[in-house]
Amino acid sequence: MNKIIIATILILILGVGLPAVQVLAAPESGAQTTQENAEQGWHEALKTQVALARAKVSMLKARTELWLERNKTAALYSLDEARTNLDEAMRSADQVTRARIAELKLQVEQARKLLQEKGQKAEDKLHIIADRSESALNAALAQVQTRGAALKDEMSTRYALAQAKAAALNARIALEIDKSPEKAKQALQDVDHYLQQAKDRAGKITAEKITQLQGQVQSALQTVREGSDKAKSRISALVMSMEERIQAYGKTAEESAEAKLLQKRYRQLEAKAALLKASLAAKADATGKQATTYLDESKAWYNSLKSRTSQRWNKELTEMSAQIDAAKQAVARKDKQARAKLKDLLARASAMFKDEKPGK
Repeated sequence: MNKIIIATILILILGVGLPAVQVLAAPESGAQTTQENAEQGWHEALKTQVALARAKVSMLKARTELWLERNKTAALYSLDEARTNLDEAMRSADQVTRARIAELKLQVEQARKLLQEKGQKAEDKLHIIADRSESALNAALAQVQTRGAALKDEMSTRYALAQAKAAALNARIALEIDKSPEKAKQALQDVDHYLQQAKDRAGKITAEKITQLQGQVQSALQTVREGSDKAKSRISALVMSMEERIQAYGKTAEESAEAKLLQKRYRQLEAKAALLKASLAAKADATGKQATTYLDESKAWYNSLKSRTSQRWNKELTEMSAQIDAAKQAVARKDKQARAKLKDLLARASAMFKDEKPGK
């Protein structure tokens, strides 16, 4: 009964007796965001990345349909698709990426107008715009990926700090309720472990604050080892510091099913984009080396999907890799069937995962 009463008092002290203070910031930007904002920002970055990858595929399809299939109508349709995808990306993008997308939309409009014209001059301009658009798209994707990585690091840091806080509370309970210095020492070692995890993913300013917390952990650990009367007060001070620094980091940051699906979709789109580039390169490069490079790139993207899909799709991905290898051999031999094999690959890429929903 006494243990229950003491535990209840501790919870009340920790839960309502401390002020809600400013939490550790995302260091490089200095932004004071809540965990929910970080998760939302990361999710938005993933959505932007997928929409940009779709636009990239649509623009490569436009090039393929114009210069391989000589189908101007289909090329215009793909450019319209690209414009729709860019609009979608604009809705979830940050300010810097929006400026890049606005530039891309102008390039798409220029390409659409040139498609209405005839003559070598228009086609030469189309080539220039197509190359410039791909470069701009890759720059926008790189920007989004950098932002997404920073946000994910912030989430990982917050999760590790939440685990450290829980371990610090365990140390206090072990010493004050269980009267077990051994349990308290183990809990403090856990605190230090989680703080190190947090620091590994943190930026400079946050890492410095975590180092200060680690110093308090070592101080508390030393008093426990010595059996000092100061042990309880040191651990209490550590818990207070943890609360002050990370009170807003109490939730576990986990990837939602939708976030996982977005990451998988992105890999699929990059794999398909590489296949489209391989088709274009197979026509432009007589040696076939560039096409082979793109096929290797596509295969790598598909292989990266294996850890993110169910067993059901692993067989499909393995077969896709084998089909890519067959296409590579055909390109290297300058086989007349090489183009047909590349078209089959693209058709298969379009059909894969088409109806898959989150959680499957």
